[in-house]
Formats: sequence, C-alpha cells, structure tokens
Amino acid sequence: MYPGPDARACQDLTRPPLNLAALEEPLSDPLIEVLCAEVGHHWRRRTFTPGLTVRSIVYRGLYPDKSIDAVLADIAAAEPQCDGPTDSAWCQARDRLPEAVLGRLLEHAAQDVLDRCGGRFHVAGRPVYHDRWTIETRINSLKTVLAARVLRSQSVAAIRKELLGRMLAYNLVWAVIHQTARRHRVAAARLSFAGAVRTILAFSVALVGLRGPARAEVYDRMLAHVARHRNPYRPEPRLIKRQPTKYPPLQQPRAIARLQA
Repeated sequence: MYPGPDARACQDLTRPPLNLAALEEPLSDPLIEVLCAEVGHHWRRRTFTPGLTVRSIVYRGLYPDKSIDAVLADIAAAEPQCDGPTDSAWCQARDRLPEAVLGRLLEHAAQDVLDRCGGRFHVAGRPVYHDRWTIETRINSLKTVLAARVLRSQSVAAIRKELLGRMLAYNLVWAVIHQTARRHRVAAARLSFAGAVRTILAFSVALVGLRGPARAEVYDRMLAHVARHRNPYRPEPRLIKRQPTKYPPLQQPRAIARLQA
C-alpha cells in the first residue's frame, strides 16, 4: 500500500497542504502554456510562471482563510523553482496573466463537469427547473466554502480574476465529485462539497510526485474518502437565518454621514 492521509487528516483543514496535486491534470503547465499561446500572451521565465500563477489563484480559492503570506509560504515549499516569493512578485504575476486564460480554463472545467454528469443539466434524474433549491444551495457553497462572498482584491481586473479563480476551483471540485459518484454509484447531489474540498487538499500531499499505478491507487483512495462525505436527506426551508439589522442602510458618502450623526 502506498502512503496516504487517514480519515482524520481529511477532516482537518488546519493541516497545510503544499500543492494541488489532486488537480494536476486540469491545471498542468503544458495546458496553461498552450492557452497562453492561443490568446497571444508571451511570457518569460520568472519566479511565477503562468501555470504557477493560475494554481496559486485556485489555491487561494480553495483556502480562502489563508493570508497571501501563508499561501506564498506553501508555494515556496511545494515549488522548487520559487526561491522566496514575495507578495509583490505574486501581484505582478497575477496582473500579467490574461483574464482570457482563466476564462478558457473555466470553460474546460465546466465542459468536464457536463461530460461527467451526462452532458445535461439534470439533478437526480430531473430537470434543473424542478430543483431550483438545489441550485441555490450550490451557489451557497460557492459563496461560503470558497468565500466568494468576500473578495480581497483592490482593482476591478484583479477582482474579476479572483472571481474566475473561485469559479474554476468550484468546477474542478465538482468534476471530482461527479467522478466519485460514477465510481461509487451514488448520486452526486448526496456528496458534500465541503467534504470534497477537504479531501482534495489533504490527499494532494500524498499525491506529490506519484505516477502510474502508485498515483492511481492513492487517487482511488481519495475518491473513496470523497464518497464518505454525504449530505443527509433533509428539507431546506425557504427562510433566512440572520435577522435584519435595526440600522438603516448607508446610502450616502460616509464623510457626510459622520457630519449628520
């Protein structure tokens, strides 16, 4: 048997993953470099290559609570070509990366999800229109698990790339969920999105450098762990949880509001 994380490690989001080895194929350097050539982006060998920049954006989407310094520390430990990366170098690499590259990767990931779920927008055998609440809960996973509700970038271009990175991470995780559903004969809607994210991050540590039968065995074990995280059958009431605030909304510049306070 090849080494791999146990069930407790898959439950623990505080264990620092060093890479995204579980998502190696859809985020590979050759694919990203081909997409850069297609959109006319010419790049030089720097600390952050286009592939590493994309993976770091997706990594931040899967680990939204980590600061940029913590993300850079993980990248430095996982990528031997990175010698002491700085936040300034990362921001410059993010700004150089064309938005179209992230858009192309998102298209590939979304098509992969469609192919794995049969090529039709169906949930549990029924058209999506009859599962509107399922759609809302999945959008909620994007907002809460991947923290797309709060974006940290300062410029419009950076915010667009950050949001594309969240959506790319979301589709990559769902591709793994649908692969698990087919392999273990369980409805994809029953599998936990948050549990899949934890499992992918934990098993990425064990998948580093593995090829051939060794990688296939550990990857199969990862899918088995994803299959264990299941959502219970329960009704979802159309009610809000948070109480509305007693204060009115701020509808004028804050400086003027201070003068009127």
